[in-house]
Amino acid sequence: MTTPKIPVGIDDFKKLRTNNLYYVDKTHMIREFWDDGSDVILLPRPRRFGKSLNLSMLRAFFEQTEEDTRQLFDGLLVAEDEKLMSEQGQYPILYLNFKNIKFDAWKDAFEGFQHLLWKTCQRLSAQYPSDLWEPFRHLDQSDYPRSRIQESMLNACEVLHQITGKSAIVLIDEYDVPLIEAWLEGYYEEMAKFTKGLLGSLLKTNPFLKKAMLTGNLRLAKESIFTDLNNLEVYSLLHPEFSTCFGFTENEVLQILDDCAVDPARHQQIRDWYNGYHFGGQVIYNPWSVLKYVKHQPPIPEPYWANTSANELVRKLILEDNSKPVQRDLETLINGGALSRIPLDPHIVLRDLSGERDDVWNFLTFSGYLKPTATYWNEDQLHQEYDLEIPNLEVRSIYLHSVKSWLKHQLPASELVGLFETLRQKDWPQFHQRLQSIIWDSLSYHDTAEPASEKVYHAFVLGMLLHLRDYRVRSNRESGMGRYDVMLTPKAPEKPGFLFEFKKINSQQKESPEEAMQEALGQIQKMKYAAELQTQGVQEIIGIGVVVRGKEVWLETVSL
Repeated sequence: MTTPKIPVGIDDFKKLRTNNLYYVDKTHMIREFWDDGSDVILLPRPRRFGKSLNLSMLRAFFEQTEEDTRQLFDGLLVAEDEKLMSEQGQYPILYLNFKNIKFDAWKDAFEGFQHLLWKTCQRLSAQYPSDLWEPFRHLDQSDYPRSRIQESMLNACEVLHQITGKSAIVLIDEYDVPLIEAWLEGYYEEMAKFTKGLLGSLLKTNPFLKKAMLTGNLRLAKESIFTDLNNLEVYSLLHPEFSTCFGFTENEVLQILDDCAVDPARHQQIRDWYNGYHFGGQVIYNPWSVLKYVKHQPPIPEPYWANTSANELVRKLILEDNSKPVQRDLETLINGGALSRIPLDPHIVLRDLSGERDDVWNFLTFSGYLKPTATYWNEDQLHQEYDLEIPNLEVRSIYLHSVKSWLKHQLPASELVGLFETLRQKDWPQFHQRLQSIIWDSLSYHDTAEPASEKVYHAFVLGMLLHLRDYRVRSNRESGMGRYDVMLTPKAPEKPGFLFEFKKINSQQKESPEEAMQEALGQIQKMKYAAELQTQGVQEIIGIGVVVRGKEVWLETVSL
């Protein structure tokens, strides 16, 4: 049996087919695209799920070239469709990829766009020689009018129509990259205005347009760049349309594993790590990670998808611009739990994106970092709501890596490891000393005590999530007659359970440390916080009061 040549990172359909590389047949997407009644289709999907390869496939199928490209589709599903094959190689293609429009400043981004459009016209003029391309020759010059730059692709379609007598098919990959980068770097309004003019003329007022498809990671709000684009149809990952075109289905993965002679004993491992995405009701695997795994077949799965970018937006939203509800939700997710009844809106408004709870989980769901599971209809608000979970172990590793990265800038990891080891050993003098040292160092590093103390608390809880693998960590949840600050539930009931109550001394009321500690420990007992641990069969339960004033910390324990 010949071992298949597994392609990783190759998004050129023609190169893949001519070099006899392994290909999972996605040509049914050609029929879906052609039969859809909309002029313009937007398909937002997570990164590395085959968007670029699929656009390359559409280009190879429809593009009118001197070369006969029909043989590229031999043996594939689309070749069985004689009617559709009659459209093969019949249309001029205007193809744009915005992936490299990533700059620190608007001036550089604009020049990058200008050069991309100029190169596109140069390529088309070489493919379809004509004097009609002469006005585009100086498109990259600094004095070229901006309005004409924005209309250049509309004008290019008109030239293509004059030369070939046919309307163009427009394919735009990574359409949202310039806008996301502009949002991160602070020039979003300028980029949105330019992109709105460019895409508006090309897709809305273009009489020389046959059909168009755009792909990207997000569905940016219509009012930002697609104003009045009535011929646009958006199919998010919540829609059933195109649901099996991106990523691999269960049957496709089983076929890959069989073709590549992967040990069947590893199949469940692959499911746990790379499966779990939900697209339009279909369960989907991450194609990038599956192919990397199959190619290398490591003894232990690796987080390949996590290593494809720096995940700046993820860290920014869940850690830098966080709110207390987001922190609590993050703890739930990392612990393997689900967020309940979260409203999802596929229209992402970058200018309004903040650390608010619904914004964060909405963004992360459509970026592939969460999966919608159960669905509900909210009668009062008249909208759909979803339970959300981390899709698989690979994505969980991204959250853990983000937390570790954040902790590294807040508290030394070695100090946290030592702190939690003394907790396991119930060595309270050492635990107190280490906690005092951490708070002292952290408050010395930051400018003001109050925000720093809040960061110390977040770091403390998140550090537990990372380092106490033998405990389930929960914070700000109801138990007994109130809400505890932090609960550590042992996975083995013979180990002790811990309940933390944090309290800042009220200096205005001249509260003493002893009074504050009495209140903290009294609250643990009075509100019966131990009830949840007791119902889970935990035999030894210890309440821990932590009182803070500036850089000073007091700690006492009580058996419950």
